[in-house]
Amino acid sequence: MRKLLLGYSVLVLVAFGVILDGPAAGETNKMRVPRKPAWVSDEFFFVSRAGKIQDSIVLFRVTDSAPIQVAEYPVAKDVVCVSAPPGQTAFAVVAAPYSARIGILDTRSRRISWLSARGSYPAIDPHGKCVAFLWGSAKGYDLFVWDRTRQRRREITHGFFVRYFRWSPAGDEIAFVSSGRRGDYSAHRFVGVSSADGRHSHYFPPDNRWKGVLGWSNDGEHLFFIAYDGGNANLVSKDKETGEETTLMAGVQRSVPNEAGIRSIWRGSFLIFPASPSRVGRLDAKRHDIAYVDFGQDITDWAPSPSGSLCAAITERGQVVVRAWK
Repeated sequence: MRKLLLGYSVLVLVAFGVILDGPAAGETNKMRVPRKPAWVSDEFFFVSRAGKIQDSIVLFRVTDSAPIQVAEYPVAKDVVCVSAPPGQTAFAVVAAPYSARIGILDTRSRRISWLSARGSYPAIDPHGKCVAFLWGSAKGYDLFVWDRTRQRRREITHGFFVRYFRWSPAGDEIAFVSSGRRGDYSAHRFVGVSSADGRHSHYFPPDNRWKGVLGWSNDGEHLFFIAYDGGNANLVSKDKETGEETTLMAGVQRSVPNEAGIRSIWRGSFLIFPASPSRVGRLDAKRHDIAYVDFGQDITDWAPSPSGSLCAAITERGQVVVRAWK
């Protein structure tokens, strides 16, 4: 029986992907529920796991033969891993959503250092030096950056309602989408770029198009986003310096519905989006084609690897699964 099970796991690895982890025998999903994959590289990623008494952050490594759980770090309840610097496993950004606390988990000391500034949706820069996050009130969120070296907070936007933001590949700039004013939830028509220190920023003239989630080209020269104009939705590239736009693909709402577009994630020129309860799609902005990975059951959370070649997902059965786009 053991040989049959091992053979089946190898078959899954070759044909469909890697089942990395799931509830052990006798456990229930309520006791060990994994959530929120956060990739470090195409080889390593963190997963938050909810326990009955305490939660934990788990580091996984993907190998050709079998997945390896590298380490597990106990944390307080309701603490999740949300971001990690590319290529580094020495630390990760964690968050306690209910209290709007942001912390740095040092994987060597296994301790969390909590930032004095509160915020939501934290994301660390590619060098691991600064953490960007949103903070505000019911009327809207502004963009802030926490400098880990100087231990101080910088306000990047003032009185804006920022919905999306993304670090540039070099980590020296942040692009964001905003309404340009607090209290206007329906007018995400404003695209801006700011230096990480907040000293230099410029904003492109707003228009009547609602802007979807942002991405950067690999060279950091262009911004990618979905522009919604009435019943039309186009995939757009904008020159960071001149503001000149190029429509990469028209009518993407036929493939990427509005809700999926809002929940999309950019990886270079790949727009990765939830296609159905069990599938994740990858739209290639350069080749104008779409590929899908099907996890065979409903998934509750997912995240693409930095290169956009792999996708980790949490299934409704509590498994962490990694699969590759064909």
